[in-house]
Amino acid sequence: MKQVQIIMGTPIIIEIHKKEAHQKLFDEVFDYLKYVDEKFSTYKKTSEISAINQKKIKTEEWSKDMKLIF
Repeated sequence: MKQVQIIMGTPIIIEIHKKEAHQKLFDEVFDYLKYVDEKFSTYKKTSEISAINQKKIKTEEWSKDMKLIF
């Protein structure tokens, strides 16, 4: 089973070679990739990294994921 979505401005293809592949698994993977895009995209004015770059939030206000990446 294969699905494609446009995320981060590019086609993301997920293919699962298992008969028991369920839509829920695809949804979870695509949702995670969308989350990463919303948090770390320097192209989105609403992302956390954009707020950091614009000095709108202090280091102690960063999300756990942002702190982990840095």
